[in-house]
Amino acid sequence: MKCDFPNKVDFTPFKNNATQVCLYKPLKDVKGYQSLHLLEDDKRIIKNPHKGWYWHYIDNSFKRGQYRDLHNSNDHLEDFPCLNHLYLRFDWGDIEIEDGIYDWSYIDAIMNQWGSYGYHFALRICTYEGNAQIPFATPKFVYEKGARCYSLPNGNLEPDYNDPIFLFYLERFLAKAGEKFNNNPLIETIDVGSFGTWGEGHTAAGTNIQYSADVIIKHMELHSKYFKDTFVMFNDDFVNSCWERGIDENMRIISRAAELKMGIDDDSVQVSCYSRDCGYTSLRSPWIFDYFNKHAPVTLELEH
Repeated sequence: MKCDFPNKVDFTPFKNNATQVCLYKPLKDVKGYQSLHLLEDDKRIIKNPHKGWYWHYIDNSFKRGQYRDLHNSNDHLEDFPCLNHLYLRFDWGDIEIEDGIYDWSYIDAIMNQWGSYGYHFALRICTYEGNAQIPFATPKFVYEKGARCYSLPNGNLEPDYNDPIFLFYLERFLAKAGEKFNNNPLIETIDVGSFGTWGEGHTAAGTNIQYSADVIIKHMELHSKYFKDTFVMFNDDFVNSCWERGIDENMRIISRAAELKMGIDDDSVQVSCYSRDCGYTSLRSPWIFDYFNKHAPVTLELEH
């Protein structure tokens, strides 16, 4: 990436610790824990609100074809049991194409087409892609305005997630997104996607900078502010990618997310390293789900 911006910093990534196993005491070692694993029923098909399969329709950015480009556009998967919604994971820069100019037409077209077949939608709007071919997940104008960004050896640009200029324009954008989607009956959930690579809450495939709990909480609170009537989703990697932050600080993040009545995403089910290191479920920290599952959905994303 040849562009020069006022606060661009050439940066050599730190060591990647994002895939570490959970360093906190697992619930199975806590008095009173009981596993219901042996009672699971994987045969009956039961349709309940907010439950079922979803199709990862956009992953990530409009500029990538995954996983829609090879699909027959006339097939709306009506024979797929309990397919509840399409997951649309795209970039801020896909929508705010210029300073203050928003183009939702592609998202509108998808929702109009698939919504007519009874499907709902989940959203994640990202600010950084681990792909040098997509440098402006955060819109280019934000960096031109002076937001700090890190220029990586592969040419990619990662925002400073705590930069005040970045946060100013991000909040302006989330306000617009909230006007459009908050309390929309077709929207199942929206992820806190503004922090981390692919919006996953870690900085792997990027700088590997480890941010404070306050920065994570700031991003969570911004989403909750503009999506008061929509399930907002916390990502387990907000804490699991950075136990170096300390147990108390990570528990502060979890507690704040629970106070905000968030749901929880785990984007790493069946990822090979977790399947190897984390046992039967491949979940790094199944105990975290207990903070969220009584008041909001749980989303599990398989390796892809």
